[in-house]
Amino acid sequence: MNIALDASTLCLSRDGVIAIRDAQGARVRCVSGALWITQDSCTADTILLPGDSISLQRPGLTLIMALEGASLRLYEPRANLLSRVKAALRRWVPRAGRAVQAQC
Repeated sequence: MNIALDASTLCLSRDGVIAIRDAQGARVRCVSGALWITQDSCTADTILLPGDSISLQRPGLTLIMALEGASLRLYEPRANLLSRVKAALRRWVPRAGRAVQAQC
């Protein structure tokens, strides 16, 4: 399943689990309920309550489990988002160098 990280609100019933791979830098925000998050090779787990968020720090597997009915939002790592914005701008805005060359 592919999830659009810039626009996804996910709902989990109690004990529902989402497994995410290699999402280092992505941010998880708890909208409602309570979430338990464990990351591969990390000895400390995290509990999120409504309004709390965490940036995932580890590559590998991350598990997100609802401790009660919960909803969450996933946000793309800033580096990926910045790369996508730059690529979109390159497609829509002509390069200044090309404009100058055309005038010569």
